[in-house]
Amino acid sequence: MQQILRLVDHYVPIINLLAIAGMISFFVLPKKEKKAKINILLVGSLIFVAFYENLALVLATNKIPNSWVYLIFFNHGATWLNLFILREFILNPNLKKVISGLMWAFFLFSGIPFLVGIIPFNNLGEYSSLLGASFIIFSCGLFFYELLSNDKYLPINPLQFSGFWISTVMLFFYSGSFMIFISFTYLINNYLDIYYIVIELIRTSALLLYFTFVLSLAKWKRFRPFYLNDLR
Repeated sequence: MQQILRLVDHYVPIINLLAIAGMISFFVLPKKEKKAKINILLVGSLIFVAFYENLALVLATNKIPNSWVYLIFFNHGATWLNLFILREFILNPNLKKVISGLMWAFFLFSGIPFLVGIIPFNNLGEYSSLLGASFIIFSCGLFFYELLSNDKYLPINPLQFSGFWISTVMLFFYSGSFMIFISFTYLINNYLDIYYIVIELIRTSALLLYFTFVLSLAKWKRFRPFYLNDLR
């Protein structure tokens, strides 16, 4: 556990390193692969995460409230980006429409309430996190359903498909986040030490998720350079 806590002490620097590694991996891709939407989404997500984590760190260092950073960029921006990523791993047009519907529903029931002030600017984001995590967990389920049921996936070894690993880690990350926000108040009031430990575990799983993004961009041997457009 101490190793995990030491790792997370360097959370933002590691995020920065992963963003740099992702950008380098993206720019050395062949021209055709740079145009692949999934690669653009993955490198964009890494840059986006590095931006808001550094912004939050700067504000915290200067003792300025930074909850609004996570409300805007993590609870909303990152949720939409991750739903985009999951949608790219789906072959069935109807299932893609379902995920698109979830994205619009998230904007309608969380994005608009935030924009019009129903969700306060300094809100901790429990409602948005629960809603976004629920949609992403459901979307991960759609991906795994199609992976098992769609014959077009038969030539693909899931263990060598980056979509499998990204969806798996994303499911783990958002399932953990979901559980935290369900028990947020209870843990804060009764088991503060456990709350901090769980938060660190979730951050470590976030680092693992972004690491899978980098491996996918770098086309590591276990992350086969596989594009779903080849099967359509």
